Amino acid sequence: MTINRAGLDLIKSFESLRLRAYRDPVGIWTVGYGHTGPDVYPGLEISKAEAEQLLADDLRESEDGVGEQVTVPLNDNQFSALVSFAFNAGNGALKGSTLRRKLNKKDYKGAADEFRKWVYGTIGGRKVLLPGLVRRRAQERNLFLNLPVVLDAAPRMAISAGPIAARTALMAARDASGDYDTDFAGYIQSLGLKYFKPYEFLTMGHQHSNPGSPAFGLNKKPPQDLWKKIGPTAHILDRARELLGAPIMTLSVYRSPAYNRKIAGATHSEHMNFTAIDFQVKANSGPAEWAGVLRQMRQSGLFKGGIGVYPSFVHVDTRGVNADW
Repeated sequence: MTINRAGLDLIKSFESLRLRAYRDPVGIWTVGYGHTGPDVYPGLEISKAEAEQLLADDLRESEDGVGEQVTVPLNDNQFSALVSFAFNAGNGALKGSTLRRKLNKKDYKGAADEFRKWVYGTIGGRKVLLPGLVRRRAQERNLFLNLPVVLDAAPRMAISAGPIAARTALMAARDASGDYDTDFAGYIQSLGLKYFKPYEFLTMGHQHSNPGSPAFGLNKKPPQDLWKKIGPTAHILDRARELLGAPIMTLSVYRSPAYNRKIAGATHSEHMNFTAIDFQVKANSGPAEWAGVLRQMRQSGLFKGGIGVYPSFVHVDTRGVNADW
């Protein structure tokens, strides 16, 4: 199944079209119709055609998630309401929800009432009721129940969470945990980093997102048994961010073996071990200076690892032995 026109209009209404990147109410950089992820950054501008394509791509993930997680028959409106919900809150949120459990027990009315619970976001460390989500959930519920849908009159108040791991900042009224994004976010938050959010360590790499690349779509999220390996490198980058005094953007972190082969990465790349990060610094300095700060840190005994200098970015890893290129 695919989302119908009513569901698509609902999503567009609440997300609104924004051709320049902006921060949503919980601080996530967003562009187009609620698109988020490592490819969205301050100053990014896109065309309307690009926004439509991003929305279509993002919706496929939400459609697939609903199709995989719901085991009972759905009409077009029910399916589309669930896609809107999953697009906004995430497939992981749907998977762990009472909404899905009730629905799969054929309690359609009970499932519809669960929409009303998902109206909170975390801002400044506090769970806050967001009026945009109240309006959105009401209309998703109406669509699910085949009732008239009123499109949003103030769409910019809605959270634009999108289907990327970045939306772990969205804290709805969850009644279960254990989905990948939430668990990963919990691990990264346990590191006590000052400057970095969990989603920044789930950056897939630009060739993964480029339809013209032979590596398009080949990267994966890091397996859970590798999560702890990124901790030391994350701490090094957090300290480098403080010393450089400028924002850092991660470009490539974990690489699946298949993705690494397609982009001609090193045979034993530390990215496959989840110990490496390629990054840029948003400052009027260059890779040589960024690497210089890392070398000073390494010389002081903070870590042992590799430092690679490239024309537009720097690589750092914590492999346990020093290497430079």
